[in-house]
Amino acid sequence: MDSLLKMAKFVIFILNILFVSSIAIELSSIVPVCGRRNPNLDECVKNSFYSLRPKLIKGIPELSVPSVEPLTFEYSLPITNLNGIKANISNIKVFNASTYEVQNAHVDFQNKKLECLLHFNKLKLVADYELSAKILIQIEGKGSFELNLDDAELKITLGYTIKDSKKGDKFYFTSATNKLIMKDFQTQFISSAQKDSNTAIINDSIDEVLNSNHREIAMGVIPSFEKALALKMLMIGNKIASIATFDEVFPDRE
Repeated sequence: MDSLLKMAKFVIFILNILFVSSIAIELSSIVPVCGRRNPNLDECVKNSFYSLRPKLIKGIPELSVPSVEPLTFEYSLPITNLNGIKANISNIKVFNASTYEVQNAHVDFQNKKLECLLHFNKLKLVADYELSAKILIQIEGKGSFELNLDDAELKITLGYTIKDSKKGDKFYFTSATNKLIMKDFQTQFISSAQKDSNTAIINDSIDEVLNSNHREIAMGVIPSFEKALALKMLMIGNKIASIATFDEVFPDRE
């Protein structure tokens, strides 16, 4: 009995070693190393964003990071409270999130933050919308919403902190702010209601109101989307950071 128990403990020990080793090997391919004293540190960090792109496209299952194609959001976002019209979107999917070009990147070790500017030729957001309005009578509407962005830029600032652990100094992203700059965009609302003779005028009116106010609605959805995107970035960033110490990601060397 004792020999079986010792054998079981030995097997568990070996499996733990193999598991930790596989994570370490995977880390080197997920998070490229950039020395803190590298004279071209910003360029190294910029290249790191490019190195992450194929991983983000496929997803990182060992870290429970899903693919960003499409990038999905599990909660609803308000899009407008315009002239008594309240609307929100849900089942949100963003396409082409992995097609970014890195304009610049910078690590500020003193203030503990990472900054970058990404450019997208095209971004597409699709979702379901729900609408409630009081125009003489109460109106309820549902349908599909689409936002197409051309030539967009995303300014990202990630704040981090460093904490002691048994395995060394671990770093965690504590904050994220985004600023989406749109050069050109188009929106479209399509009602999903059955358009019979009794509701056709109302449904057409809803579509007309939403589509005629597309600019105001787009401006309304962007702040909510920026906050939702920040939460998504924190989730992905911290799952990657969880398997590395600060010195493993940014060793004290060139």
